[in-house]
Amino acid sequence: MVKGPEVTEIVVPYHVLREGDTLEGICCRLKDEYGDKRDWREIAFYVCKDNNKKDGWVYLGEKINVRLHVPVETK
Repeated sequence: MVKGPEVTEIVVPYHVLREGDTLEGICCRLKDEYGDKRDWREIAFYVCKDNNKKDGWVYLGEKINVRLHVPVETK
């Protein structure tokens, strides 16, 4: 886990609304959107842990939180 003055942790509430969404797809999309440098599998591990999921399945209409490590913008 990379943390420090150049990285901060945020929690993104993500609503699984569309048919065909997968945990891998959600993690990859948010990782790219927010600039998280970790592998999607690590992000998915924490999604399962934080949302008390015993499997890696997401379901239509389910609400999950995704914890990301994003770069801090310096001015």
